[in-house]
Amino acid sequence: NIKIIDATSITQIIINLEQSIKTFCEETQRNAGACIKIYKPVCGWNNSEKIQCITFPCASTYGNSCEACSNEDVLYYTDGECPKTN
Repeated sequence: NIKIIDATSITQIIINLEQSIKTFCEETQRNAGACIKIYKPVCGWNNSEKIQCITFPCASTYGNSCEACSNEDVLYYTDGECPKTN
């Protein structure tokens, strides 16, 4: 059986794949004195050992990876805005 996938479905698959790639914050990122103001949104996921969340996602959208990793509560980030809950 061949299943035909439309362009919207393919776009959503790509977005889901991008959001599944975790980039962990490094100490050098945490100690950045300032961040360049480039808008390339990321979803900064909170460290579950520090933050207890009762809703999904346990994350916030940041303007870029530097801003996300500057927050000591963020463990890692994924590309793009955080997923929305329905």
